[in-house]
Amino acid sequence: MHNLDILILEDDELDVELIRNELDKTQLKYSSRIAINKTQFLNALKENKPDLILADYNLPDFTGFDALEITKKIYSNTPFIIVTGSIAEETAAESIMKGAWDYIVKERIYRLKSAIEGSLKLQKERQEKILALERLKKNEVKYRELYNFFRLMADTVPDLIWAKDMKKRFTFTNQAMCDILLNAKDTEEPIGKTDLFFAERERKNHPENKKWHTFGEVCQDSDEVIFRTKKPKKFDEYGNVKGKFIFLEVYKAPIFDDQNKMIGTVGSARDVTQRKKAQEQIERDLQEKKIMLTEIHHRVKNNLQVITSMLRMEKSKMQSELDKKVLLEIFTRIKTMSNIHEILYRSENFYDIEFSEFIDKIVADLYMLYNMNSQKIEIEKQIEDLTLDINHAIPVGLIINELVSNVFKYAIPEKGKCYLKIIFCKKEDEYMLGVIDDGKGIGEDIEISKIKSTGLRLVYLLSEQLRSKYEISTEKGTSIIIKFKKGALSSYSKL
Repeated sequence: MHNLDILILEDDELDVELIRNELDKTQLKYSSRIAINKTQFLNALKENKPDLILADYNLPDFTGFDALEITKKIYSNTPFIIVTGSIAEETAAESIMKGAWDYIVKERIYRLKSAIEGSLKLQKERQEKILALERLKKNEVKYRELYNFFRLMADTVPDLIWAKDMKKRFTFTNQAMCDILLNAKDTEEPIGKTDLFFAERERKNHPENKKWHTFGEVCQDSDEVIFRTKKPKKFDEYGNVKGKFIFLEVYKAPIFDDQNKMIGTVGSARDVTQRKKAQEQIERDLQEKKIMLTEIHHRVKNNLQVITSMLRMEKSKMQSELDKKVLLEIFTRIKTMSNIHEILYRSENFYDIEFSEFIDKIVADLYMLYNMNSQKIEIEKQIEDLTLDINHAIPVGLIINELVSNVFKYAIPEKGKCYLKIIFCKKEDEYMLGVIDDGKGIGEDIEISKIKSTGLRLVYLLSEQLRSKYEISTEKGTSIIIKFKKGALSSYSKL
């Protein structure tokens, strides 16, 4: 701690000595300066700020009160103690009222130590208060700037923003909230008021139109939900405002104080009326298209069934076994396409077809058409739960139809039975279809693109349409593996 710089304003040398002697008794570390008149006092103040001033009351050219006023103007927080030979009680009281920190009669100079200590303690407390006030002022400026920034930001965004206390009274609203929902004159008007106040005012101002303001009437009380759960939540709130329907997407959350006590709610809302209208229109359009597609698939299925019925009638009239055979092959192909439309008709998804169900349907129909039984053939299916869109499902379905038909027609030996394995799976982005049997086989070193058989020729052309890779093996029966990627389709021009 540095030595106290004490300025003594005293024109009597004996009194100066008296004061110094008493200061020495206090064991304070100090240095002192002496001023005997107004001029010296002013010069001493200009030279250096004193830590403490001890002033006589009666001086030749001015009084201790005059010195006090000068000190207050220059150094307002410097302790000023009046030390005088005699002073009336009224004068002593006046000195304290005018700002003296203490006063001492020279006859009781022993009080000097306690007076100095008390004044220095008071000075420290005052200085702390001054610093605290300065910090408070700085914080006020800082928070005012922060509030103004937040207010500008909140009033600029198109979304509604607000805060409420536990009685649902607004403590903050942005401009959008006032303009869109409350119809308030400014952002200050809602403070201390509730939603109900503005709703009732709107209804009162427009008694001729009962639908002028109906917002939130049929919605749950979202404030109560937040009060009860104390958790953030999203709400859909809607109704008429200013005679027009609006739909708001609302988010609310609780506000807690430092003791984790809930003190209110904060909320924001976005006007999604146009988005909702567009969404509803899209849903209506999709529903109409779904109905239309359902009807199309239904009619196609029915038309194909009519064609298959006509083929059955024609088949019953035919005498030639070859003609019947050709007609049966055509029938199975049409039946395969009919199955696709039947599945789509029953499905809620017109884009993807559950292909495992489709394969089961194809094989089951062929099994019945060709009078198969467990004595003639054993069938194993390794089919993953995959989907295909209609553009891929038709060619792949027709390929399965042709290959399985060929097994039923040609692969089964006269004695014994045939084993048939059907594979449909996917590895990464590539699909694999496999039809494998251990039957009679179709000969060695065959090239599928050069086969004149209508069925296998069709398999080749459909494989080309899928831009697929195919492998044929005739060891121990026939194995045909076709690999293709979704999306890689060519046109039907070769068919």
